[in-house]
Amino acid sequence: MMKNNNTEAMKAKVENLMAQLRRVKQQRKNAVEKANKLLVELRTKRKGEIILKHLNLLPKKQQLVVKMMLMKTKAKHRTGMRYDAEYLLEMLLLKLKSYNAYRILMSCDLLPMPSDSTLTKFTRMINCSEKSSNEIVQSVKEVVSQCFRTDDTTAVETLSEDKVSNSFKNE
Repeated sequence: MMKNNNTEAMKAKVENLMAQLRRVKQQRKNAVEKANKLLVELRTKRKGEIILKHLNLLPKKQQLVVKMMLMKTKAKHRTGMRYDAEYLLEMLLLKLKSYNAYRILMSCDLLPMPSDSTLTKFTRMINCSEKSSNEIVQSVKEVVSQCFRTDDTTAVETLSEDKVSNSFKNE
């Protein structure tokens, strides 16, 4: 009987040690997985910092284009992208300057281009009915300054007043 109790006690100890061993192995596995995730995150962060460092060397408009390209890669759907207001303005200016060039860039997928409806929504924020071209340019400046939360509207000032008035009258 004494031998039987010793055997059972030894079995219980062995089972307890085996359970501890399984827990330690699982903790080790979790620690290794966590360390690997941290390494991947660190490498990604370093790459991101390198990209940002190089991105800051580009001119402002090129930075904007690269930023939009990176945002396009994060979009869940091909058409579900939010564009920066400054980028929308640049695309609107491009479309006003040369509609054919805009269509070519859009069809070739060279740049992330907002659709016609997106640009139309952007231009609807500008009230153009019964306004002179000077008033239209002033409206564009106001919308851009609201979107950018700044008074810097140098891009709008480059617009040809005739081009603006003709473009809005055609739509």
